[in-house]
Amino acid sequence: MNTSKILVVAASCVFLAAQASAATLFGIVSGPTVSASSAVLVDSAVTVASSGGSVYQRGSGLAAASGSTFNTQGYGTTSEAAAITAGDFITWSFTSSTGHDLTSANIRYDRSGTGPAALSIQFSTDGTNFSTVLTDTAVSDAGENVLNIDLSTFDNVTSGTFRVVGWNASSAAGTFDFENDPLVGSAASSSVSFLLTGEPVPEPTTMAILAAAGLMAARRRKSR
Repeated sequence: MNTSKILVVAASCVFLAAQASAATLFGIVSGPTVSASSAVLVDSAVTVASSGGSVYQRGSGLAAASGSTFNTQGYGTTSEAAAITAGDFITWSFTSSTGHDLTSANIRYDRSGTGPAALSIQFSTDGTNFSTVLTDTAVSDAGENVLNIDLSTFDNVTSGTFRVVGWNASSAAGTFDFENDPLVGSAASSSVSFLLTGEPVPEPTTMAILAAAGLMAARRRKSR
């Protein structure tokens, strides 16, 4: 095998390795108390923010409820926009030392019979400008597993913040919580309340090898 073919094959192998199937970036275990949650299954390049013993953080309009998972009450608005203004949301954030093309997210949540009947899940790469990735206007009080939320439009991500905004509670005492479930963590065989997956972006050196291999092959073709 000539040198150019060896380079092409080697570069292709490196590229395919970098483009392996989606892997877990991190998961979140909800609880064991109403104001606690922890990051698990964390990729070596990823750092998940935590404050006061919790990855999940309540907005200014919400308060702790009761139970053995991260549980919240105080929802009091009737629209998404009003809920954002009132601080009726929960956030969690991460950073990464390398870029990732996000693929999908799984989540499980629950509400009491008087808790927020509508919610949106939003994502931002700068903590300011959020895009809605899911809207649920009929949140079940029996609990829901929402799997494979499409995040494929978010490429080369090195930081991110998720935000769950809730509204249309029939009582401010109504609650909303994140629950752990094996189905949410099925990609990682773990019972979690949230799971994020993504693919690593190829390192610049990988792309340089591919470019060099392609250039050499093109020169050989021209010389024939």
